[in-house]
Amino acid sequence: MIIEPKDAARLLRLCAKNKDIEDCRTKCPLYEVEDCATELFTAAAEALEKCLPADEAPNTAKADTGKPHPSYVPVEIIEAVMRVREYGNAKYHDPDNWRTVEPERYHEALLRHILRAWTDPYAVDPESGLMHIEHAACNIAFLLAMPFRLKEKE
Repeated sequence: MIIEPKDAARLLRLCAKNKDIEDCRTKCPLYEVEDCATELFTAAAEALEKCLPADEAPNTAKADTGKPHPSYVPVEIIEAVMRVREYGNAKYHDPDNWRTVEPERYHEALLRHILRAWTDPYAVDPESGLMHIEHAACNIAFLLAMPFRLKEKE
């Protein structure tokens, strides 16, 4: 059985009213179709796509044009910043103390860690036991957050 998009809304409403499988068996014209849910939702998706303006019509199953893609960010950098933040919180006992530090101090720390990692990107900071590039990533994160923090004060 092929469901026409115009019938999809009616059938979805019917399914939503069914209380249990017995309701489906007695009320749904698709009950005998082996994979009625797939057919029904495919028809519903086609009907919805026809409602979209041409420039917003998806060329795949989901329209993500113009939306950010967090999956583009390597999870390793997020984990690296998190490790440095955990270390810093254990050392300073305040997860928000970074907000009170002048940007120049983060510039200096960033350069120190970059210089130590220059010839060996996986060199480990002796104090924290974390890689210098992890500390550099965290310093960059703080510096990136600062313009927003400074705007909040204005």
